Amino acid sequence: MPDKLSRRIRTGLVGFLLVTTFIFTVPVLAVTPPAAVPAVSGWQPTGITLSAANSNPGYCLDAAHPYTVLFNRSKGNQPEGSFAYNWQTRLSVRLNDRLFDICSPTGVLFATEPTGKGQTWRFSLDDPTGQPVAHTPTQFVLDGSQQLFALEKNQIWSSRDGGLSWQSHNGPPGEQLLSMAVVAGDSRVWYAATGTVLTAQKTLDYIVYVSTDSGASWTKSSNKRKAVGLSQVPNVRLATFQSRNVPVSYLQLAVDNGGSGQNAGETVYVSSDSGHSFSEAGKNIYLFERVQVFYSGGNLLRLRSTESKKYSLSVSQDGGRAWQKRELPFTPKLPPGNTPLIYLAQVANLPANLYITEPGGLWFSLDSGQSWQRVAENLAAIQATPYAPLSLVGIKSEDSQLFTLSLPEAAKSITSSLNPVEGTSAYFQPTGHNLADPFRSYWQKNGNLARFGYPKTEAFREVNPSDGKAYVVQYFERNRFEFHPENAGSAYEVLLGLLGNQLTDQRRAQGELHFMPAPEGHFSDGTYFTATGHNLRGTFKLYWERQGGLSVYGYPITEEFEEVNPDDGKTYIVQYFERNRFEYHPDNAGTPYEVLLGLLGNSLLKSKGWL
Repeated sequence: MPDKLSRRIRTGLVGFLLVTTFIFTVPVLAVTPPAAVPAVSGWQPTGITLSAANSNPGYCLDAAHPYTVLFNRSKGNQPEGSFAYNWQTRLSVRLNDRLFDICSPTGVLFATEPTGKGQTWRFSLDDPTGQPVAHTPTQFVLDGSQQLFALEKNQIWSSRDGGLSWQSHNGPPGEQLLSMAVVAGDSRVWYAATGTVLTAQKTLDYIVYVSTDSGASWTKSSNKRKAVGLSQVPNVRLATFQSRNVPVSYLQLAVDNGGSGQNAGETVYVSSDSGHSFSEAGKNIYLFERVQVFYSGGNLLRLRSTESKKYSLSVSQDGGRAWQKRELPFTPKLPPGNTPLIYLAQVANLPANLYITEPGGLWFSLDSGQSWQRVAENLAAIQATPYAPLSLVGIKSEDSQLFTLSLPEAAKSITSSLNPVEGTSAYFQPTGHNLADPFRSYWQKNGNLARFGYPKTEAFREVNPSDGKAYVVQYFERNRFEFHPENAGSAYEVLLGLLGNQLTDQRRAQGELHFMPAPEGHFSDGTYFTATGHNLRGTFKLYWERQGGLSVYGYPITEEFEEVNPDDGKTYIVQYFERNRFEYHPDNAGTPYEVLLGLLGNSLLKSKGWL
């Protein structure tokens, strides 16, 4: 097992896409930071040190358990196992004696052995002992579910429960299956590449296919021939952009040049039409050339270096066919002969947020790379928490201490209007946001616009203050939806946020009279709820019973009382519930609008400073 210390943790992208893997092992070179732009203050020590031995393969952040770092630990060449550390509580937990090398977007870890020599195990903070799985995952989705994929021996496998059970799928017809990729925001859309190496002609023939029905049927997108050197077997690799807001027609492709050693490399292409046509984005060749491409702010963003060791940042508004220069926030100064190692990364759940690591420094952008702020220096490795509120987590170069920096402003972009996302999403022009399953199905079946209002954000992962866990959520004008994959297939797969409770926490803590338990009123048309100590009667009771009751609104947490509505400045008779607020509108008596729901989703977003 000691040989595993040299492997990097994979995060769902295999091969050429260094979107998240680079952050574990970025060397720090001497650099003169720009004196006019100092790094921000506010970095806080976590109380843990990751030594050189356990920072490679590295660490990752638990998406399901906020403020928790997962890491491997070894002494010398002797592995001690995998650990979890919560930097808020300062509690450390040893999971087991395995060293993980795959960290999934849901916080599930996988420990793999060399092919043919061992078993792949899955485990997590909730299941530290873990259990063996039949296949090693190579693809994950970002919708918060436990769905993952594996490509083995010309066969596609999928699992909806994090690898516990698997279903096989046929790939496209014909030749060897070289690669497959799943769209992050719509897991029914798959891409696959098949190919044949023609040794005599020194070429690689490959075909790109697309499936929009989870592999049940395939359509040929393009057929290509690539001239390669054949010192080793070349390969073709596909990947989708790792953001839920990317159109399903956007795709990345890398083709090996068949070389070895310092001559090994690949050409990276991008497509915006489901693989029918591709545009070259750049090359990855050892340390001499490098390219990274992201989708952010409705455009493609590219960081590229050339043989002359010059980096350039550019943006494309037409799917990669034409690029316009965008200024980098720094100019590295390096000794002659050194190649700068500069990487661009994206916060997957908040895609307008980007950061660039340069030798000795870190820059952060809240607006898809249009402007930058220098936020750190002398950090050897950086990650961003996969949930809001956002923090950066980095290892200090000098002593390998782990530090965090809170960036509460980063989530403001989540309410910004976006373009329609292709695929199965519904788009709402009034707010500029998309709505996809499972939230779309729940919204349509349980009252849609009248009950919940328009979506005010895209789906993203956020820490729930009621239980301290992180869930994929989406805000609407009147509520917040939460995705609970542990309840998949049941009526509780999507739950409504306890916004009534959340927005009145302070009022209840201060003992405001309306929120204090009341005696049973013994009303002829009323019901008393001992769970919260409040009565429900009359028009509000009829509405509560007919429009969803306990599962939709929760228990009443006040009696009826008069309150000024902050949205229109008028006074209404209201009653608060765990998940919403009822308002009585006498002018609408006898119509479906006699009782209206409060815009609690809007209110909470405003309280966060996001609206």
